[in-house]
Amino acid sequence: MAIQLKRLLCPTDFSEPSEHALTYAISLAQQYGAVLYLLHVIEPLTPVPGIEMGPVLMYDERPDLLQRVHELLDEMVPEDVKAKIEIKPLIRRGAPFLEIIRTAREEEIDLIIIATHGRTGLSHVLLGSTAEKVVRKAPCPVLTIRHPEHEFVMP
Repeated sequence: MAIQLKRLLCPTDFSEPSEHALTYAISLAQQYGAVLYLLHVIEPLTPVPGIEMGPVLMYDERPDLLQRVHELLDEMVPEDVKAKIEIKPLIRRGAPFLEIIRTAREEEIDLIIIATHGRTGLSHVLLGSTAEKVVRKAPCPVLTIRHPEHEFVMP
């Protein structure tokens, strides 16, 4: 039985590790003739005690924000690649791991290609690992891509 990959999802936070994962996603999309869904999740604003944020908004509602995110998603994929594969940019609002999983279900994604940021210790405990949560809860296989610049540190 051959593996059929028709819909790939590559979440991005526009970091170097995300860009590295995108190279894998593009390669797989080209190999399988798959549609590549490129997803960015805008996270809720987190109020910080002692910092005045003005009127409380659940999300960053600046009018230029969505336009800039669309531009960044468009700039991530080279023009010659766009001529070869179908790219579907998506923007969601919410907790990244939840929106990645929700998108995978809604779009009937066959494979999620996601970067790991290599956080360890306290930052991992405090921030959690989006990739780890996605691996545990995703409705489809998940390929995690570690950025080659990150060195391995023995726990």
